[in-house]
Amino acid sequence: MVGSNLPKEEPMKDGMFVFDAAIHVQDFTDRQIKEGDRSGRVGILRNQLTGFIDLTARKGPPANAGFHTPPDVDWAHSTLFEKSDTDLAMACSVPLFSHWKAGLGPVELSYELCKRDPKRILLTGGVDPAYHGLDFALREMERQVKEWGAVSMKFYQYQQRGCSWRADDRDIQRVWHVVRSSEPTELALPFTKHRIPFYTGSGPGHALRGR
Repeated sequence: MVGSNLPKEEPMKDGMFVFDAAIHVQDFTDRQIKEGDRSGRVGILRNQLTGFIDLTARKGPPANAGFHTPPDVDWAHSTLFEKSDTDLAMACSVPLFSHWKAGLGPVELSYELCKRDPKRILLTGGVDPAYHGLDFALREMERQVKEWGAVSMKFYQYQQRGCSWRADDRDIQRVWHVVRSSEPTELALPFTKHRIPFYTGSGPGHALRGR
């Protein structure tokens, strides 16, 4: 599936093919703050990342964090393929909903970027079986693959205290069956599972606690 999307142009970096396997389309604007959320995590992370980029962006195009405005798909595409050596990229969703209405990296925004250049940008979908429920997660996985062409899937956990899950949880086995099966009715996808307590403001000791 990936091979069919490879660009036909010659590789850009000294004859080497450059694949950026993890790019994110994230929305840090205030419209993303969940109603009633007084933690300030959206604004805190926005300010932290703005300062980080200003400090570290010493090569390449000028820093343009743009965290106070909605994501600019055209700017992202230009930065990836016109102002850098990238040949192919994977737009990875970040299905973390603890403080963000649509997720830290909404899969919808990742899909919008993929539509901008489907031959050079692939989609990693994303769900959290514990946060939205297992049945919803399975339906959403199928939708992202069949409607949006997702070629892999990312699973997050620990949106908030009491909402974590273990990879060996019996209820979760239905997810692994779907993504790993080679049957035509299943998805047969590569997948990743993240444990990122930083975004929720929790300590690492809680990140893998079972339900």
